[in-house]
Amino acid sequence: ETRIRAALEAVVRWLPDIQCRAGAALDASLFWEGRELDGAAFQRDVERFIAQYVPRFVLHPAPLDAAVRADLAALVARLDALPRTHFCYRDFQARNIMWLAREAEAAEGPVFLDYQSGRFGPLAYDLASLLYSPDTGADEPLRAHLIGVYLEALAGQGVAQARAEFLAAFHPIVLVRRLQALGRYAELVAVRKQSAFLEKIPPALADLRRLQGAGAFAFGLPALEAWLARVLAA
Repeated sequence: ETRIRAALEAVVRWLPDIQCRAGAALDASLFWEGRELDGAAFQRDVERFIAQYVPRFVLHPAPLDAAVRADLAALVARLDALPRTHFCYRDFQARNIMWLAREAEAAEGPVFLDYQSGRFGPLAYDLASLLYSPDTGADEPLRAHLIGVYLEALAGQGVAQARAEFLAAFHPIVLVRRLQALGRYAELVAVRKQSAFLEKIPPALADLRRLQGAGAFAFGLPALEAWLARVLAA
């Protein structure tokens, strides 16, 4: 457990270096999935959850009425309004971070893979992806600690953010990122017959339920909150 914590701290300290220093040197014309992680991308993530997960895994889904749709649009608009001035890895999760087998080489730090979906996007996106990846194994106290580690490292790159300001972007991103993951798991299970992804659904749901219960998704969007409560309870 101590080694895992130390490894996660090392990875989180590396992340601002990737986003800020390395990102500043990249040619955006080479980003093959588009220059920016914008509102259209977040909308696709939400729609995948609605189309793939809800009809297959929610026994009694709440109606997706005009009020819920309006709140979803408002949430996507908030995410679209976040600054997109730094590199966003997009798939920054535990399975894409490796450590060399030999101890001397591993001491030099992690190796990062699978960044072909990268583009410019909100700073909070990659940390949300990592901390709420089912393979990371972090609990809420460790996540809270790692957010502090990240913000300290980010300040070292000349980008200072207050914790409250960061969390205001972080929690909406966690929600949409987890909805996207559930939609993807459902698609892989039902369409591609990859049943192994079934085991990833319960921990993703548990995270969402815990965060909602703690008020992390209280964005002033009551129709969306009520709809989520019903969907996540099913």
